Amino acid sequence: MLGVSRHATKAEVHAAWLKKVKENHPDHLIAKRASKEKIAEANATIAALNTSYQRIMEDMKKP
Repeated sequence: MLGVSRHATKAEVHAAWLKKVKENHPDHLIAKRASKEKIAEANATIAALNTSYQRIMEDMKKP
């Protein structure tokens, strides 16, 4: 989902996550007066990105 390799550093993962969040943030759609469906889709995408980010960071903490 984030588009990083298995061997990415924490900084690379964070940068990829931040880029995706900026691209898909619902506030941008609200400003453009997008439909409620598009905003709901963006919220779901953000939730999925956050979940992916958290899982990757937790896996990096494991030895």
